[in-house]
Parts: sequence; C-alpha cells; structure tokens
Amino acid sequence: MALKRREIDFKKDFEVNFNGARLFDRERYVEDIRTLAGDEFSLIGKQEKLIGDGNSVAVNVLKRIVTGLVGYPITPSTPIAEGMAKAYADGFVNVFGERIFYFQPESELGAMAFLEGAASQGGRYADNTSSQGLTYKYKNMYSVAGKRLPVVMTMQTRELNKGGLSIHNGHADLYAARGAGWLQFMSADNQEMHHLIPLAFKAIEQRQVMLPAIVAGEGFQKSHSIENISMLSDVFLKYFLGEPNRLFQPDFDNPVLMGTFTDIGVTMPTQMKQDLALLNAKKYVKAAMEVMNALLGTSLDIVEDYYAAESEYVIVCLGAAAGTMKEAIDYYRSKGVSIGLLRPVLFYPVCTEELARGIQNAKVVTVMEKTALANERYLLRDVKHAAYNERTGKSFSPVITSGIYGLGSQDFSIEDCFAVIENMLAQKPRGIFGVGIKGPLILPRVVHEDFQEKEVGITFIGVGAEGVKTAQETLAKIIAKAGKYVQTSAKYGASRKGGMVVMNARVSAEPIRICSDVSRMETLAVFNDKYLLDNSLLRFIRGIRPGGYLVVNTLNSREELLEKTVPEVRELLAGGTFNLVLLDASGAAQEQLKRNLPGTPILGAINRIIELLPPDDFREAFRHELAGKFSGAKAGLVDINLELLEVPYQLSAAVVGRSEKGDKQAALENSAPKAKEIYYNPEPRGYLESDEAATLTFPSV
Repeated sequence: MALKRREIDFKKDFEVNFNGARLFDRERYVEDIRTLAGDEFSLIGKQEKLIGDGNSVAVNVLKRIVTGLVGYPITPSTPIAEGMAKAYADGFVNVFGERIFYFQPESELGAMAFLEGAASQGGRYADNTSSQGLTYKYKNMYSVAGKRLPVVMTMQTRELNKGGLSIHNGHADLYAARGAGWLQFMSADNQEMHHLIPLAFKAIEQRQVMLPAIVAGEGFQKSHSIENISMLSDVFLKYFLGEPNRLFQPDFDNPVLMGTFTDIGVTMPTQMKQDLALLNAKKYVKAAMEVMNALLGTSLDIVEDYYAAESEYVIVCLGAAAGTMKEAIDYYRSKGVSIGLLRPVLFYPVCTEELARGIQNAKVVTVMEKTALANERYLLRDVKHAAYNERTGKSFSPVITSGIYGLGSQDFSIEDCFAVIENMLAQKPRGIFGVGIKGPLILPRVVHEDFQEKEVGITFIGVGAEGVKTAQETLAKIIAKAGKYVQTSAKYGASRKGGMVVMNARVSAEPIRICSDVSRMETLAVFNDKYLLDNSLLRFIRGIRPGGYLVVNTLNSREELLEKTVPEVRELLAGGTFNLVLLDASGAAQEQLKRNLPGTPILGAINRIIELLPPDDFREAFRHELAGKFSGAKAGLVDINLELLEVPYQLSAAVVGRSEKGDKQAALENSAPKAKEIYYNPEPRGYLESDEAATLTFPSV
C-alpha cells in the first residue's frame, strides 16, 4: 500500500475540526453542519431500510467512513473481515472519495501492530476481533492507547477458552480488554451498533480525547441475527464525522524515526495526559451523542435509564439482555412493582454519576453479568462504587446482589428474568446466583401463565445441511421487506453438518426487544421426523402455544407417529392443545429438486396456516427473493420452488381451553407503580480549559 501525501490545514484541524469544545454548543454545532452541507442537509436524517445481521450492518457503516480496516478473521467476527475484504476487492470508495483498503496480516497480533503503524500516519482505521483474538493482540493494545491513536475495534463478544474451545457468546473478552486504556461501548442490538461505530469515531477523534475505542456487539446472538435496520445516510456520515483525523500525519519533507523505547521522565507525564483524557472522555461522548440525537431524532445516552431512577428495585446489565429484561420489567410494573433497569452503553470509562442517579431510590440492586465469578466482575464493582460517589459525597445503601447468566450462549429467557426479579422481591434475596441451568446457586425459572409475548414465534429444527438456516433467513427477509419487524437467532454446536440445528424467528408489527430463544412458539417446524422418535424435542413441543402448530416433514400419518414415538411425546401429540400439520416436504423436494431440501414446502405450509402475509403477497415476495439468487441457467429453480410452496398437508385440529383470570390478578393488572421524586440529578459537565492538560502537545502548534 502506497502512503498518500495529503496537504492538511493543521491549525484549522487542531482549533476547529477536532476541537471537542465545539460539541458542547449543540445548536451552534448543528447549524455549522447545516451551513457546510447546504442543500444536502435535508438528506441527513434520511435512513433507508436495511435487513441484515450484526456483522453486515457493521460492514455497511465501516466501509463508508474508514481509510481502511486491518483485521484477522475469527468467529463470530469473521464476516466483518470478509465484508471489508470484498469491498476492497470491488474498489469501494468511501463517502470522502477515498478508495478504502483491507489488509490481513499473519495473525491477530500482526493486525494490531499494522493498525498502530497505519494510524500513526493519520487517517481513520478500524480492526475487528473476538475472544482469543483479543487476548493475542492484547499487549499491543497498550501501545495504541499510549500513542493516543483514535482507532475503533469492533468486537462480537465471545467466551474465552476455559478448559476447552468455546465459539459461543460471553463477555469475557470485553472484560479482559478493560485495563488497556481503550474506551468501551456495548450495544444492545444491531441498530445501536450501527450508530455507535461512527459515534465512537466522532468522540475519540477530538484532540482532547485521542484514544482508541472498542464497539462491541453480542456474538452470535446479534452478530448472526437478522433484524430491521435504519441505515445511516452517506450525507450524515460525511458531515457528522468530517474528513478523517490527520493530526498524526507526518511531515513528509522532514521524516523522523520514532523508537519503541520510553526513557525516564517521559513515561509518567505521557501516562498522566492519557489518564486525564480518559477521565474527560465521557463528556465528549455524551456531547457527540447529543449532536447525533439532534440530527437524527435518536435517543442515545451513555447509560440507558429505563424507569430506574424512580424505582425501588433496579437491575443493571449490559447488551442484549436488557431487551428481555424490559419485557419482564413491564410485566411487573403492570402489577404495581416499582422496578427499572440501567444499561451502560459506555462501559468504560465508568459512568459513575449516571449509575448513582439510577440507583438513588433503590432498596435492592441486582447486577447481571455475562462473566464468571472466577473472573473480574467489573459491572458489579462499578455499581458498588456508584453507591458511594466520592465526587458528590452522596451515599446510597441498597442491597446489591450479583447474578451470572448467558455464558457460552446459554439462553437467558423471560422466565429467568422473572426469577431474578422474584429474588429481588424476596425477604432475603440471594446475594450470588446464576440462572438458566440447574445446580447449586441457581435460581429456578419462574413461569407466569398470564404473560404473553407480543411477537409471533417460529422455531425451525432439523439436521444440518437440510436448508433449515436458509428457510429461516428467507422467511425473515420476506417478512421484513413487507414492512414487519423480524429477529432471528440460531443454536448449533461445533458439528453443524449432520447435527441438530435450532433456528428461531420472531415476527411483529412493532420493534422487537426480547432477545432469547423462542420458548412459547406459534409454530414449531420439524424438518426431520427422527427427532420425534425420542425425547429430543420434548421441551420444544411443550413450548407450543395453545392453539399453535407443530409442522412435521414426514411420510407417517398421525396414527403412525403416535405408535412410533416415546410415551412423553405421544402424550403431547395426543393431547390436542396444538394443531398437528403433516406433509411430505422431503419427497416433494426430491422429486422436483433432486435434493432433500424441504424448506420451501414447509415455508409454504406455515404461511398458509398462520398467514404472516396474504398468500399472493407471500408468493410474489418469495419469487422476488429467489430471483435475486437464481439467474441464468438456474433461473428455472424459481418456478420449481414456487410450485413447492403449494405442497398439500394434513391437519389435525387442536382442542384448546383457556382459564379465566381471578379477581386478584385482574386487580393487580389495573394498578401501576408510583414514581418517586428524583432528588439526585448531577449537572452535566461541559468543556473546561483544564481539559487542555489532556491534549497531546503537537510540535506544529
């Protein structure tokens, strides 16, 4: 890669373009953008709809704003590296008219070293990682922070190897990076990650900050989950961010060699400047968020407060778990319980004042973390620190409990959330506990029969390589393009081909918050009836809603299935609480496609049964989706698949009974929690001249 010579106005960049003090006058800053953008300003808030997973929405924004990405593929972040490599190969040009580059060195450590070198000559650079990749490059992360290089590393969180390889979700890698001097952002969903990437660049490129940042998402839970996204416009990215920070661009006429050795008298002064920048970073992040909110109408904040400051019971957690927890909180608030949630978006530096404000009225605070007791529980420590805030002198004395959830992608269900809340409401709450499994210190799940999920839940189960994932994603894209909200998730082990895979999809007319396996499904689609011959599907069948549907790809009749299956499954099939739908999807696919791909007949049956879309609309949307995949010699596959949508099925109807609500329950549902006065509301700190002490001293100034 040839180093490009660029002429820059260093004084203007230092005093205007990357002077964070300007962010604190939000109205003036927005007006400056309006003036600069001219007629394009009307397009800043325009956001096109995008349907994609967490990795694809990260690539979507990264490729439009960075000079380049240096990365090394690692599960579950690999698609980010792949997407940026493709953009580079295609000659993609970012919103600043610059062709981006992608470079993959020999290792994760090499990626961080190359990133350090690239950023040292000025520009906007990114990296991607997860899990062991993070620990491999960890030693160079200190150097990047010490050099004050404003780079962004995206992270799809994943468990660290503990006795054996785990490719599944956990926050151990995010926690492990906390001591390296990088800012840390943790997103709750793919939309937020899409917003936080440019937001992070905006904040860290201010000369009063000039520190690297991690923008994290939930590995697999979100990185591979298809959701509806509002895509930031090129105009917004161009004028909100501006040209990349080039304060580090060298003087090409007078080159210098920078060594790797720091002598006595240098280490401590430079470290103190870095510490001051880190201490001040929070307010620049918040100021940048307020500018973004003003331009887009969003509501980003460094800590999300969901009824917390007014509540007697407060749950604190990171990431996607907050969505499921909000559903549980709404349920309990409808019954008069004063409960709320705090979710740090800026995980580091610690938002102590905001956490303190959120727990000011709390009797009990539960901190839920996706990391083990054997590792550092930073969020718990942050909350305890906030309970006595030395900056304000205010002290709160709630009972603080600590919960563990979700390690290795263990499901964190709504029933687990209910268990957490019931523990808080107990006379003597358990101080340390886990949820989601069985064993000592584990809270048993709590079921509330009157709780109803707002979404239509569909679960697909089959053998790897039978097209289960393709069917799930095709359905999700069709429904999303029709204007409904979707969310997908997947569960499979290391041996996907030939092993059982479980794919979930939720469909709703409203945005979907909950992030867990579908436990109460409208439809369970079984691609291979061998799983009905034992207890493999017992818990899934029990999760079908009364009046829901069990769709089975089989040659057997209902009577034959009842005869062949085990007693526990036989009892459920004969119980009549759900509809049983049987079709020979494999036979039809073998006849038409010459392959065992039963997905299309099953999708056709599902839509005819529960009518996610009107039949003609679904058929046309399905045609359009397949036409984008099959062309030329394969175009005939579109018509064949349209025929497979109509494969007939046999339905055995359910007999469903519903119980009436008692007077006590009805009375509870009509009550609401009372809001308490918020007496502690710290004044926001703006720009202070003392912040200049954290600014790097550039020889040109």
